[in-house]
Amino acid sequence: MLPTLLKLKYYGINPTVTKCIFAFLCDRTQEVLVEGKSSTTTAVTLGVLQGSVLGPLLFLLYIEDLPNYVSDGSTALCGLCCDLLQHSVGERL
Repeated sequence: MLPTLLKLKYYGINPTVTKCIFAFLCDRTQEVLVEGKSSTTTAVTLGVLQGSVLGPLLFLLYIEDLPNYVSDGSTALCGLCCDLLQHSVGERL
């Protein structure tokens, strides 16, 4: 199971919501179109769809426990990431 989905389960997110997020993250493909010619379709196995509403929320969930794994001097990085994300979303997190 994907690490982010395990965290959803850990935090008690409704199983139906977790299944919807799983469906959103899995079984995606992409191809590139250049000058009317398309590449072969390739499976997308990592990441979140760019521009999605869920992307910033899933990112925050993914890094939420980051301070547990870095030294005290590095926690400023986590704060910076959250500040940048808050600015890009335009809401208070």
